[in-house]
Amino acid sequence: MKDDTVGRLCYTGRMWKKLERAWLGAYALLQVAAYRLLGKRYRYTADGLTVQPVEALTRGQRLFSLLFPFLATLGVTVGLAGLWLYAYLHFAPPIDPQAYYVTAPVWHIALQVLVVSLPLFASPAYNDVRRALQLLTEPTHQPPEQSQKQSGGREYPQ
Repeated sequence: MKDDTVGRLCYTGRMWKKLERAWLGAYALLQVAAYRLLGKRYRYTADGLTVQPVEALTRGQRLFSLLFPFLATLGVTVGLAGLWLYAYLHFAPPIDPQAYYVTAPVWHIALQVLVVSLPLFASPAYNDVRRALQLLTEPTHQPPEQSQKQSGGREYPQ
């Protein structure tokens, strides 16, 4: 009996690893799309679940590559929610919401399930959004302005 329990736990662990690879793999594809839109080269890390830039990125490019997967998922979610709301208001007679789930077409309930589950797909973006906020709040490094003594006393027209 003990061997059977260990076997089931090993199978469950492998199943979660496969689910994690599929989930994070799809998220990594959104990161790849961001780097391709920027025209920058990238490489996969050893685990194959994250993508790192090969070339140096500007601050704006770093923000774009960090926020693109989250914003793409958010855009799809908002679009599907709008479609669901439009269909509900225009095609469903005004009925009790509990009765609606009994009489609603399957595609409309599936659309609502997608609207609720897509933000879960964006959950790996949590750390990227934190890094983007940190990047936005850190001061930019600009060279100090030269005084007139350092520039030889000359003024240059702007």
